[in-house]
Amino acid sequence: MKQLSNVLVVVFSAVVTASPQTTPPPQTTTPAQTTTPPRTTTPPRTQPRASSTSTLDVQVTDKSGNGIANVAVAVSGPVDRSGQTTADGSIGFRSMRAGTYRLRFEHERFVTLERELTMTRGADVSVALNPAPSKPVAPPPTAPAPVAPPPEQRKLRPVDPRTLSIPDFVERNLIGSEPQKTSLLACTDGGAARILQVKEPLNNQTNDTADQLLYVVAGAGSVRVRDQVYKAEPGWFVLIPRGVPHGIRRDGRNPLIALTVAMGVPCAETAPLAR
Repeated sequence: MKQLSNVLVVVFSAVVTASPQTTPPPQTTTPAQTTTPPRTTTPPRTQPRASSTSTLDVQVTDKSGNGIANVAVAVSGPVDRSGQTTADGSIGFRSMRAGTYRLRFEHERFVTLERELTMTRGADVSVALNPAPSKPVAPPPTAPAPVAPPPEQRKLRPVDPRTLSIPDFVERNLIGSEPQKTSLLACTDGGAARILQVKEPLNNQTNDTADQLLYVVAGAGSVRVRDQVYKAEPGWFVLIPRGVPHGIRRDGRNPLIALTVAMGVPCAETAPLAR
């Protein structure tokens, strides 16, 4: 057994000696794998957006550059605004959007003005208003004329009817030596009737208050009205308007006798009526 063991040792050594020595391949050192912690995704920072609204500042002055207070400013467009200027003529409108606007300026002492404006961000507007033309001053109302009271109704005096015969009356009351004779026949509030007898001419006669009717009863003569002369005979009639000058003249030996009536004036004679 011992010999056998030695033989095996020899054989093993020979095998080892005879076999080419193989160099084990170099070990590749794999670096230790590093575990990377999971990334935390940070949301991108949001940049602040530019404001989409802006301010509109308005200044209203007169032609001398002085601010006008209490001007009504109306803004119409993407946003509608309105207001009145302050004591220095300024007004501001906030939160205005970009776009085209129409501005209207009104004041009772100035001409109304309109202006168009296109704004993107803020805007400053200055306007100068023209003074309104002065209004004509109306004259004060005229006081109505006092209303005249209605004329007082004159109470007419009662008059009895009167009749007579003109020829008989003339025969009883024939003119004597007088140049003219007048006899009252009727007297009313509307006029008077008389018998007129003329021997001597009646010149430049005028009745300014009544129209006169003249009717020739007897005799003959002429009657002048203004510058016109008329031949007067029994049965002849004439109307002589008030204020018109006239005259009466007889022809021949007998007097001219006529019935005269004054119209439009109350008879105020107190003499008794002829009989």
